[in-house]
Amino acid sequence: MASLVAAGADAAENEGDISRGDAGPSDQPRPFGLDQRTVWTTSKFRGRPDPPLPFMAQPAFPHLRFQQPTVLTTAGGTDRFFVAEQRGNIYSFANDPECRKADLFLDTQALVRRLNEQQADPVRFNAVYGLTFHPQFERNRYCYVCYVVSHADGKKGQHPDGTRVSRLRVSETDPPVCDIESEQLIITWLQGGHNGGCLKFGPDGCLYISTGDGGSAFPPDGLNSGQDVSNLLSAILRIDVDRAEGDRSYRVPEDNPFVSLENARGEIWAYGLRNPWKMSFDRQSGDLWVGDVGWELWELVYRVRKGDNFGWSITEGNQPVHAERQRGPTPIVPPTVEIPHTEGASITGGFVYRGQKFPELQGMYIFGDWETRRIWGVPVEQGGVGERREVLEPTVRVVDFAEDHQGELYLLDYDNGGVYAIARNEVAASDHAFPTRLSDTGIFENVAAHRPAAGVLPFSINAEQWADHANSERWLGVPGSGTIRRHSEAKSIEGSMFSRTLDFPLDTVLVKTLSLELQAEAPASRRRVETQVLHFDGREWRGYAYRWNEDQTDAELVAAQGDQQTFEVVDPAAPGGCLVRTGFSVHPPFPRRQRPSVEVTHPAGSVPTRLRSRTVHQPGASGRGRQGRLLRRTGACVAGLAPKQA
Repeated sequence: MASLVAAGADAAENEGDISRGDAGPSDQPRPFGLDQRTVWTTSKFRGRPDPPLPFMAQPAFPHLRFQQPTVLTTAGGTDRFFVAEQRGNIYSFANDPECRKADLFLDTQALVRRLNEQQADPVRFNAVYGLTFHPQFERNRYCYVCYVVSHADGKKGQHPDGTRVSRLRVSETDPPVCDIESEQLIITWLQGGHNGGCLKFGPDGCLYISTGDGGSAFPPDGLNSGQDVSNLLSAILRIDVDRAEGDRSYRVPEDNPFVSLENARGEIWAYGLRNPWKMSFDRQSGDLWVGDVGWELWELVYRVRKGDNFGWSITEGNQPVHAERQRGPTPIVPPTVEIPHTEGASITGGFVYRGQKFPELQGMYIFGDWETRRIWGVPVEQGGVGERREVLEPTVRVVDFAEDHQGELYLLDYDNGGVYAIARNEVAASDHAFPTRLSDTGIFENVAAHRPAAGVLPFSINAEQWADHANSERWLGVPGSGTIRRHSEAKSIEGSMFSRTLDFPLDTVLVKTLSLELQAEAPASRRRVETQVLHFDGREWRGYAYRWNEDQTDAELVAAQGDQQTFEVVDPAAPGGCLVRTGFSVHPPFPRRQRPSVEVTHPAGSVPTRLRSRTVHQPGASGRGRQGRLLRRTGACVAGLAPKQA
């Protein structure tokens, strides 16, 4: 659907270009197409079909914002929060909603400058990923930081000791600051795309550290580290930082699972993780939970036990990846929770809620997804977890969770750098009846004839996705006198890390009907299967699917959990002369109701801004016309003053 957005909003033309805003042959009268816009007045697409979620994220410190934050935590004996920014600064601030200033706690880049003064091989600062405080912080004033460096000379490849965990002493002043000169290196591992770096002290007093597989998305587990316990990658480590051992600044606990295994790293507590992003201990049970960012199909949550093997990269959850590879020393355990990539794409591990404000959340593991902003909860039970459900309105691009000393949860937003608390959602359900039948949407004048309403414009795109006997028809509906606007340069979106060049009016819809040939290469056998609608609610694009009935007279809104339907396609070229189809090439029919994929999740998504000119037929017009020109001439799209592109 991303290309549908682009094709209508910003299609370039051979005889004149809407992205330029100049006059040219395209502005001359033509004997075909529409010269005057027909206003779309029949739209019934407003609001949402589902009731509001029970909770929402509410700004906890509305006067504070941070730049690309990665860590949110607290320290014992203080009533302050600590936030680490990816670029190196760590701040502290008072736990007061009226706090207006965060105080610099540590400039991590200063540690790198100091490191370069002490060694011949210069390094470059990359990021901060972890911060925690010793359980006896009030007494010893120790904090632990995980930061990443790379070779200053990029030709040298990955730095073997580039991911660093260091201990620093904190002043007793108010506000507290770190003593840079007190840095004591604790442990290192390979610098890479998947670093891990979350730091948590367990109820046993040991420091637990997450590490990733050290690679990038492709090839999956390119270093073959997932099942290899001879290095520190793809694991959760457990070390005793209160005692030194030999030339190390820590001791390996004797009850770690692989202490006696030949060639194994004794620091490993569990392994087989791809890219663990945030872990926590249940303050009541002591259980360790971790979120693991998946590869192609699944996002994963694990309740961690001693010696667990989570399977990467033999499996991604329960999905085989490198089945041919050698398994590690312990059996693969299944994930505690699996999130399919139709619902999430980059998990952020959370906490088991043990606060007092919301009894209905008590004992529920709360976690989220960075990409879709969805926040889920699963009840923690004796042998596993209960049914997963969405609990917060998805407004925060959550990069970390934290709990205060009372067990209340907070969310850290990577987009706007804000810190949010959980609050009850007092928003009332809309009194507007959301259309549950395609005939109620106002998009089509005659649904059975598949004839769009006046003012709903057809689209074509340059490169159709392969759909295996299926084809698509597309339309754009801009309600009333609204206009799609294109900015000459990308415009930042308030409260977001993104920018955009296209502004769509509220309640714009993008429509695609998928039809399937039940007999290969026989258009007469074509049957409409589903109509997908992307609805712009003013900030987000929300996706819905309508399933066509047997009579092809109307389509019904598919329930939020999605559905499937099987079709048989007669194809002489297929084995047995018949194919069974349960879905198309992009997603199954009747997908789970959700925000669409990342390209269109946010109006700032990766939407292309120029496509070649296409001709389309507009019902009621005298012929066929260029679709970009059609939008401009009718006023449905207003161009900015973008420079001409080669």
